[in-house]
Amino acid sequence: RVMANTGAVFVLPFLLFSDSAGVLADRLSKQKIIVFLKIIEIGLMILGTLCLLFKSNYGLYTVLFLMCTQSAFFGPAKYGIVPELVPLERLSKSNSYLVSATFLSIIIGTVISSFMATGEKGYIFCGFLCILVSCTGLLASRKIYKTPACEGTSTLSPFFFIGIFKTVKSVSKDRPLIMSVLTSSYFWMVAAYTQMNIVPYGIQLMNLAPENSNLAGYLYLVVAVGIGAGAILAGILSGRNIELGIVPMGVFGISICLICLSFTDDSLLWALAAILFLGISAGLFILPLNAFIQWKTPSDKRGSVLAATNFLNFVGILCATLMMKIFQEGFGFSPGHAFMFL
Repeated sequence: RVMANTGAVFVLPFLLFSDSAGVLADRLSKQKIIVFLKIIEIGLMILGTLCLLFKSNYGLYTVLFLMCTQSAFFGPAKYGIVPELVPLERLSKSNSYLVSATFLSIIIGTVISSFMATGEKGYIFCGFLCILVSCTGLLASRKIYKTPACEGTSTLSPFFFIGIFKTVKSVSKDRPLIMSVLTSSYFWMVAAYTQMNIVPYGIQLMNLAPENSNLAGYLYLVVAVGIGAGAILAGILSGRNIELGIVPMGVFGISICLICLSFTDDSLLWALAAILFLGISAGLFILPLNAFIQWKTPSDKRGSVLAATNFLNFVGILCATLMMKIFQEGFGFSPGHAFMFL
């Protein structure tokens, strides 16, 4: 129940506020948005630490909702500012650094929390560490070049889905762009399905009891390392261009690795190799799409298009959740069969 509630609280802000985040990113300086949101992040980390200290479950749910709201507004500014800071010939390589750094952060955060979050004092110590990381992020954000506002013409709407629909409709005539947006959403559906399936797969592979599922969770780290490496490799292969031809290579690699995982449920070594190359293929898949969407979108609509892409990505994640229930809880697929289906 806790995981279900947490998942719902995590996803909801990205669905509710993505459109508003895109409009603000198009009307205001993205650098100022980033700095302001980093200040808010520090306040939320302090509030979260206090909730841990006083053991407030509802307080923690509230902080999670607010933090995900901050992230929903942060995303369009974070990815939209890249084309404003670097020329086209450096766009792919810059995105490779951004993606690899993101997943490196996931690795470090997962490892640190696994070791530190033991006992009441451990969780509180994690809270103080989050405050420190947020303060460091604020200092870094102030070093970003102050980009001007793009003076976009989009307006805020209380009905978020109308804004998203208008944005998608406005770019639908540009076939390469709309296909890249939809392919990005498809990627996140596959990624979410894989993420949800990898722990039961690891439990089966390692013959672990369900209460030891945290050990199987370390397979996430192997995937994250692979995605970071794949993103760097995609940046190297792209050179000074945006090479969409790398995307089918990533799709092919993902397919082969998922097929291999469906047959390696008795060999940990082969499974680890397949999971690592799955991550590398995912990095090859997503990086050129990110760079292409950033470059192809007009500057005065970039925030809105990235926000709509973010919205559709989370729709893909929700579809993955539904698929998981239908094919594994409904049809009784084993984790290996689920990978083969995917």
